[in-house]
This record gives sequence, C-alpha cells and structure tokens, in this order.
Amino acid sequence: FIQYFKRRTKAPVLKPERMRSAEEIAREAIERLLVRKLVEQGHFKQFYLELSEIIKRFLGSNLGVHSLERTTEEFTRDLRDVSVPSAQYRMIREFLEDCDLVKFAKYRPGTAEVEQIIARSRAMIDGMTEASLKPQEVEVNQ
Repeated sequence: FIQYFKRRTKAPVLKPERMRSAEEIAREAIERLLVRKLVEQGHFKQFYLELSEIIKRFLGSNLGVHSLERTTEEFTRDLRDVSVPSAQYRMIREFLEDCDLVKFAKYRPGTAEVEQIIARSRAMIDGMTEASLKPQEVEVNQ
C-alpha cells in the first residue's frame, strides 16, 4: 500500500503565467457589472450593492483588511486600525455611505449620480496603488 503511493506519478502543478493584480480584478468586475445593465433595468439597489462589494474587496485585498460581509461602519473602523491616510479614509467612507443610501434608504439616484459613482469607483481603483495605501509612517521628533 505504501509502495503504491510512493510509485504513483503525481500530476504536475500548473502555475499561472502571471498573477492578476487587485486593480485588474476590480476593473474587470466593474466592467462585468456594467454589462449586466442593472441600472437601465431599474435595479439600483443590486447595482450599488455589487459595486460597493467590488470596492471593499479591492481595498481589503490591498490593505489586508477583512471585507466580506462587513458593514460600512465595521469596514471603515478596520481601515482606521491600519492607519489609512485621512483624505483617503474620507473618500472611501463617503463612497460607501453613498452606496448605503441606495442600498438601505431606498434612495433612487439620477443618471448623473450613477455615472458619478461609477467614475468615483474607477478613480479609487486607479488612484490607490499599494504604495499610497500603506499605513502612514510616523516621524519621531528627537
């Protein structure tokens, strides 16, 4: 029995040619979401829910913050714990709160607001590299 397991050939482990970055994955997810035309069909809540999850996953993977099934309050509190710069923290929080308005308060955004939230999500992905999201270094005065 032991000799059988030692002699059998193992299947080669296939490695991907290249790993996709979190930015690429998030951009592709947004494009797939837009192709589904949820906004045109009047499914604003579903659209905003999925868009906010895409951004949370992107930020979570870059920062090492647990993002799945977290409320905006929990997620933003975790962002504070990893010392995200205040300007970026405000931008993230405002984006997620705007999404929450549609998801939970039954707010129906206009066409311009939908286009703006899409542009903001893309800008967050484009503008937030891993280097800009690293915790701030604290200078020590001597």
